This record gives sequence, C-alpha cells and structure tokens, in this order.
Amino acid sequence: MPRLKIAHQLSLLMAAAAVLAVLVVGGLSDYNLRSGFSDYLKVRDDEQLMRLVALIEQHAATDPDFDWLRDKPEAMRALLDEFAGRPSRGQRPPPPRNSARPGPPDENGRDRPPPGAEGRPPPRPTADEPPPPRPGGGGGGRAVWVTVC
Repeated sequence: MPRLKIAHQLSLLMAAAAVLAVLVVGGLSDYNLRSGFSDYLKVRDDEQLMRLVALIEQHAATDPDFDWLRDKPEAMRALLDEFAGRPSRGQRPPPPRNSARPGPPDENGRDRPPPGAEGRPPPRPTADEPPPPRPGGGGGGRAVWVTVC
C-alpha cells in the first residue's frame, strides 16, 4: 500500500479533527438544550399547576363537595376560561364580521348581495368613462385611460 504524502496526511488529520469537533459541539449542545429546556418546562408546569390549584381552592371554599363542578361542563369551561384569563363563553362578544361582507345575513344565514347587485358582476366601463377609483386612493399617481381597438 503506497504511503500518503505529508500534505495528504495533514489534510486528513485536519478534516478528522474538524468532524470530531463538530460532533462534540453538537452532542454537548443537544444535551444542554434537552436538559435545560426540560427543566424550564418543569418549572413552568409547576407554576401553572399552583395557579390552577389556588383557583380551585377559591371556588371550593364556597362548596367543598365540588357540587358546582359535577356533571356541569359549563362550570369546567368557565373555570378554565378564568384560569386562562379569558372572559367566560357567556360574556364573550360575538366574533367580528368580515368588513368585506356586504350586509346582514338572510334568514338562511347566507350573506345578501349589496343593494342593486342581485348577484350580477359590476358593469364594465365604456370607452368614454374612466375606470372606477381603486380602493385606498391608488397611490396618488396619474392614471391614463387607453382604448385599444
């Protein structure tokens, strides 16, 4: 087997050292992230659990038998909403309607077309009239209307 030149030997040695260094740094980073993140999650879970226990203790002070919670999913939802800092379902405002929708829904819950449209597309402009303005003002530039025959 032929011997490698010194330049090749040094190149292989440097490449092996670089690969070994990358593997060691990767392994240490993985270990550190796993142990550090797990510790963070444990501390956070403990804090959340203590908050939930304190909230349940407040509610249980009025009824220690937990009758307020038995067979009442609404009470559990209200408890979890209070825990999360959200208003309960009964107090929440309705979701906002999309401003692009034309109007109040009809008796079947479908959106009504805008007045006068009756489901037809808007009319096309004629060659004599300019196009309708763009929403938002169109950027303030000048527009040129060109008719191609």
